[in-house]
Amino acid sequence: MSNVLLIEMDFNDKTWYMSTEAYNGKSYYAPFITKNPSLEFGQVKGGYIGTRFGNLTIANQPNNRFSPFSVFSGGYAKLLSNPTQKMDVQIYWEQNDVADALFDGTMYLKSFSTDTLTFLLEDSFKDIDLLEQAVEIDSELTTLATVSIVAAGTTATVNAPDHKLDTGDLVTVTNSSTANFNVSDASITKVDDNSFTYTVSSTTATEVEGYTLKHYQKKNAPFSFGKVTRERGIIKTAKASGFEYANPQIKHNDASNPLQIFDDGVLVGTSLTSDTGTTVTISTVSKLGDEVTINCAAAHGCVIGTQVSIKGLTHADYNGIYTVIEVIDSDSFKYYNNSPETLSSTTGSNNCGIFGNYFGSVRVPSATTIKSRQIDITETNSANPGAGGTVFIGAALVSGLSSNGQTVSEFFEYIASKLFTDGDYTMDFTKAPNASSKNLELWETSQKKLTDYAGKIAEGCNHLFRVKNKEVMVVDRANIPDSFTTIQNKDIIKAGYKVPYPIKAFRSRWKINVPNTTVSPARLDSQDVSILISNTDSGKVQDTTSITKNLDDARTFLNAQKTLLSKTIVDVSAGGIRTDVDIGDRIKFTREEDSISVDMIVRTIKYDINGLSTKYAGDGTITIIENTDVY
Repeated sequence: MSNVLLIEMDFNDKTWYMSTEAYNGKSYYAPFITKNPSLEFGQVKGGYIGTRFGNLTIANQPNNRFSPFSVFSGGYAKLLSNPTQKMDVQIYWEQNDVADALFDGTMYLKSFSTDTLTFLLEDSFKDIDLLEQAVEIDSELTTLATVSIVAAGTTATVNAPDHKLDTGDLVTVTNSSTANFNVSDASITKVDDNSFTYTVSSTTATEVEGYTLKHYQKKNAPFSFGKVTRERGIIKTAKASGFEYANPQIKHNDASNPLQIFDDGVLVGTSLTSDTGTTVTISTVSKLGDEVTINCAAAHGCVIGTQVSIKGLTHADYNGIYTVIEVIDSDSFKYYNNSPETLSSTTGSNNCGIFGNYFGSVRVPSATTIKSRQIDITETNSANPGAGGTVFIGAALVSGLSSNGQTVSEFFEYIASKLFTDGDYTMDFTKAPNASSKNLELWETSQKKLTDYAGKIAEGCNHLFRVKNKEVMVVDRANIPDSFTTIQNKDIIKAGYKVPYPIKAFRSRWKINVPNTTVSPARLDSQDVSILISNTDSGKVQDTTSITKNLDDARTFLNAQKTLLSKTIVDVSAGGIRTDVDIGDRIKFTREEDSISVDMIVRTIKYDINGLSTKYAGDGTITIIENTDVY
């Protein structure tokens, strides 16, 4: 036999070998497949490449002892008692004694009749949540159902089935007849999914009723990637002796990209050790509208949100403590003042005081925690009052560089590391050679599935990705490989061409948080930002997922989409089940009957096993074949 479809399925603790007709290969393949499947692979979730369509039909023979779904083996009862269970399945196409894998994933029952069982095919990896959770200290306490508290010495063990708590979470116990069991905000140690411990004063006792055990609710902690600028939504985890927040994966020891924390628009903490405060002399001063420009005789070291103390200006209305709203350069900055008085000059020296914002050696941030700045940033003794943390009166915001990465390649490497926590995976950037030079800026506070989110980001930055056999393949849709496969016209069954709908413009929109110092205390305002790339005079404006807040980078990504989506969509069907071309590959063919030559990049592949054909779809460049001969 030269062409044969081979199915290998794991079910009921056994691997089953099946085909459309009996076949002896590495094993005996029983003829239980009643209909050859059609398989289509392409974009299913934004830029995520998966199984777009696929099903498998198996003979329903419950009275056949050799069937995988036999009443005699218990397989039929096991299938119907849990019809949505997923079974591992591999589909091979063997041609001239060489087997190529067409599909490696899972399947589950879709429908069944007297004669057949129809299964849907889908990708096999397990998707997970994008956001992790952290305890919010300001959240309401929630009662936890428990079985008992048992103490031996200073360790109390709580038996609570499926408690969903983690080591470090806080619990409060009240109304226990054993006084030592009553605690407030006690940190726990997780033993397993059904029990945990906390520390008590030494006692030996058991409680099964009468007490109440509560814990703080958990909230979704933000996901960060690339450069982060004044983003809100970080989780407060403690408020004793100052505030503490869960670090949203921001680098805490990068001198080039210091971690910064703001109270609304005011900078109140930085990991930059040199930011301990200084004074500089104002050389010149000017005012335009309600913005005062200070030009210093030396570098001021300010960032947006830094507080400064100004004196020596003529008029006194312009002296006082202000918040920097714009950094012009290393020697100049602006602050807001709406006084109607004339501002003409400055007098004196060292008349601009720059407030220090270093966290302090006692309250330096870590990979997991950001603490509010020390009251006295010069204090080194944690026992002294000055080492305590400041208290925020507004919303906490954070800036810095994410430890998850910055480039497109690092983003997909992060996705792979979350999907395969054992590290057993490989990356393929062959079709995305420039992924390491393109930057993203992401901040997400809404819970999403990891591959759904990655698909939207991939689409926004004009990439595709596929997860298959523990390999993550990334495709830059703008990439045109040097190598290509030629399909001969004699092998083409049919071809079609679709001109894209006109797109008037491509647009990306996002919001930024900006400090509003026109009020006291300063507050944070949200500001809309967008970038628009014009394309044609008619059509719709296409919005794309925002994947950066850098205007130049956003423009680059939009221009790449503009170039791609202006190309003709090409469908071509070739005879045979071809496995030599993959998504992202380049193919060329000439259709003399259409008087054109086509150079295209494959985006979708469909295998028609019944018709023995392979269909490719993608974006292509069409060239006219000119014939100057006269007949």
